Amino acid sequence: MKTITIILLCQLAISFLMPSAAVSAIPVTSAIEAPGVSLNNKNISKILPVLENRVGDPILRRKTIDKLATLSDEKIRLISSLCEKIAQNSSAAGSDIAFSLVSILIILS
Repeated sequence: MKTITIILLCQLAISFLMPSAAVSAIPVTSAIEAPGVSLNNKNISKILPVLENRVGDPILRRKTIDKLATLSDEKIRLISSLCEKIAQNSSAAGSDIAFSLVSILIILS
């Protein structure tokens, strides 16, 4: 029931904040940005498994991933840190709170 509630809340918030016409693609990077991008990709690779486990709707998951591409490095590091905690102990109440924070950070950014 918690997962369904979270998914519905995320779908509602994303539909208001990010209309389908405004969904962005992953930005193209240059060779100068390569070191920062690889660290950013490493952080995003920690986020993706949590999204796959927690977000059942593939359309919502795709929109969330597209939204991640628009976030600052600082926010991605914060979300990645929260996702590490979720991955370590996904059945604890703290992981539900951490996922709520991840959802809020993605939606309101």
